[in-house]
This record gives sequence, C-alpha cells and structure tokens, in this order.
Amino acid sequence: MASGASATPSIPPPYRRRRGGTIIPLVLILIGVLLLLQNLGLVSADIWSAIGRLWPLLLVLIGLEVLLGRHLGGQRILGIMLLAFAGAGIWAAVTAGSSTGETDTRTLDRSLDGATSANVLVNFGAGQLKLGSLSSSDPTQLASLTLRGPADVEPTTRYEVQNGIGQLQYGVTGRSGLAAAAFPMFDGRQSPPAELGIALSPNIPLTVSVRTGAADAQLDFSQLRATDLNVSVGASAAHVTLPANAGTTTAHVQGGLTALTIVVPAGVGAQVHYRGGLNALDMDRTRFSAVGNGEYRSADYDSASNRVDLYVDSGLASVTIE
Repeated sequence: MASGASATPSIPPPYRRRRGGTIIPLVLILIGVLLLLQNLGLVSADIWSAIGRLWPLLLVLIGLEVLLGRHLGGQRILGIMLLAFAGAGIWAAVTAGSSTGETDTRTLDRSLDGATSANVLVNFGAGQLKLGSLSSSDPTQLASLTLRGPADVEPTTRYEVQNGIGQLQYGVTGRSGLAAAAFPMFDGRQSPPAELGIALSPNIPLTVSVRTGAADAQLDFSQLRATDLNVSVGASAAHVTLPANAGTTTAHVQGGLTALTIVVPAGVGAQVHYRGGLNALDMDRTRFSAVGNGEYRSADYDSASNRVDLYVDSGLASVTIE
C-alpha cells in the first residue's frame, strides 16, 4: 500500500437473521387469543372440542412449512391457512349445538357388593362430563352413571371386589370415546356431543382417576371422601372442586390445552405445588402465600383437620386456583 494512502475500512457482511418456524408462534398466539375470549365470556368451552376435531390440519400445515417455510411468500401462505384453520374451529364451536340428531339416555347403577372402599377410573373422550356425589342415602350403593348421547355411543363398566376394595372402571365406546377424541377425522357425522354424568358414594373412602380428551369436565369432589385424586384433561375446559371433608387428600391435576379452574373449599388447608409451561397462573395470593419456587401454602395448612396436597402440572393452559 502506498505511503500516505488511507486504509479502506472493512465493511462487515450484512447480518442475516435466521428465520424461525411459523407454525408454533402462530399456534401459541391462537391459543392465547382463544383463552382470552373464553375468559371474557365471548366463546364457550365448546371451542376446545371443535378445535380438537380439526387437529389433523396441523399436520398439513407442518408439512407445508417444511416445503415452503424458508421463503417469505410461503410463510405468508402458512399464516393465511392457520387463520382459516382458526376460523373453521370457531365456526364449528358456534354451530356444534345446532345438530338435531337423535339421542338416547342410559342409566347404570352399581352397588358396593361388600366393598368398604373403592378405586374409580373414568375414561372419557369428547363431550360433557359431570362428576359428583350420590343424592341417594342408600348405604349399599357405590355409583350411578347416566349417559345421554347418540344411539351408537354406549357406556362401558367393569367392577370387581378384591380384599374389600371395589375396582370400578367407567368408559364410553362409540363416536365419542377416547378413540374418537384421538382420531376425529374418522367421524364424518355431526351429532350432539355425549353427556356423561357420574355420581359416587360419599360414605366410603375413594381413590378417583379421571382422564378426558376434548371434553368439558365439571368435577365436584367436595362431598366425597376422596383421599387420592388424579385428573388428566386434554384439549378441554375443566372445573375441579376438591374435597371438603375427606381428612387428608393428595390431588394431582394435569392439563394440556386447558382452561383449568381448581377450587379449594373454605376451611380446607392447602399446599400447592405448581409446575407450568407456557401458561398463566391466577391464584388467590391473600389465601395462598409463596413458600418456595412454585410452592404455595395457606396459613391454616398445618392446623386444618381437612387439607389437601395439590400438584398442578400444566402445559398450554390457563390455570385459576381459588
């Protein structure tokens, strides 16, 4: 280089921002918007059942992202298709209640057959699930099931007594069973959703497990002597009321794409262990004080005669603990 010549400054190459995926951010935005609309009362819980029925479209969108996602035009196409997917789900939720299909109502009663405690397992796919306490004072009755829905949907039950412990399983076969919730593309008919009601005995100790798919679940354990609870809900809305007079209860609640509300009855001490993903936690902080990372406790937990150890594990969920 000649003496006195000024050095030409080196210009760094332009920074190229790596484009991320399109599907996951848009899905998260969609879920957040739907949860907000539901909390504001602008859409009902049926939206999750409707969206759940359209999940195979997500496979189509992911496949298209692999083919087109590197190009700006392809990302725009994916965004438009996802908006169409959301609109189809909202339309399905709005029109879900307009079906005029025929329905049947079936009722099954189950006696204790000598059992002094019971383990109860409930599997339910899509529809509405209500669980509560028997109103009958019959001390020999364990449970009553009522199923209202399309004629091709049937309740299933299995019961046996082992060493004085009743083993009861309830489920649903047909269009609204667990298989229909997992593979809704095989269901081309539009019929009213199944409505399953289960009432359990308040007179004996119970261990209760509930697994749902795309269902609206109303689970009221307040009058039951449930010492162990396991609740797993999928793409749904769930309202869970914990036992009020069961002594010590251990409860595990797991949610997926869920609007989840958990009620701790007045006078019940509670210790909450919370582990969440991309979600929002709304808790009564005047009642439950933080005592650690993801742990909360009511002031009366150590002295209460009725108390609950609550473990909440949520995915893409809106969680409210009262």
